[in-house]
Amino acid sequence: GILTQGELLKGLAEQGPESLVSHAMHSEFETASPDEDLEAAFRRLQLCQCRTLPVLERSTLVGLLTRDNIRAYLSIQSVLAAKHHGPGRGPELVKPVF
Repeated sequence: GILTQGELLKGLAEQGPESLVSHAMHSEFETASPDEDLEAAFRRLQLCQCRTLPVLERSTLVGLLTRDNIRAYLSIQSVLAAKHHGPGRGPELVKPVF
């Protein structure tokens, strides 16, 4: 499951410090595959309005994608492409909308 700060605070407020993680966490959520492209994963993050996308390989957690780390990656790629190809030239990159 995923336990966000908001869910943690809500669980503590409603059930106290003895509450179990399993009572406060989300157990149904979007996931990504290691071989999924970042653009598709980013779109799903936007559609589900979630901040984190667990990356699973054969039901094992192998990573986490967040809006912030995808945004940083796309920004770095954009800068590198502009430097290599010059402004307005080179591969088209996704410009995230936040």
